[in-house]
Parts: sequence; structure tokens; C-alpha cells
Amino acid sequence: MGGFVLAGMLVVIVLMIPSLQGEVLRIIPIAAGVGDVLGIPLAMIAVRSITRKTS
Repeated sequence: MGGFVLAGMLVVIVLMIPSLQGEVLRIIPIAAGVGDVLGIPLAMIAVRSITRKTS
């Protein structure tokens, strides 16, 4: 779930930067992929934190 949030945030950032408007169709998939990949370690950190608190 965190990956989707990060991907969405990065896509919104790309859409808000006027200088990137010419290359939006190329940059949006890259931004979404980066957000999704960055969400994996964050999810792992959350899992460890929850596991420690419930054990």
C-alpha cells in the first residue's frame, strides 16, 4: 500500500512541474515505478515494527 502512495505522490509531483510537461508520458511510468520500488523497504520496516510490538 505504501508503494501505491509513493507512486501517486511522485506522479503528482511530475505533473506539477511545468518544465516536465513535454515529457510527461515518458516520466510518469518511471516515477510510478520508482515509488513502487521505494515502497518495498518501507513496508518491510513497518512489518518488522508491527512484529516486534506483537511478539
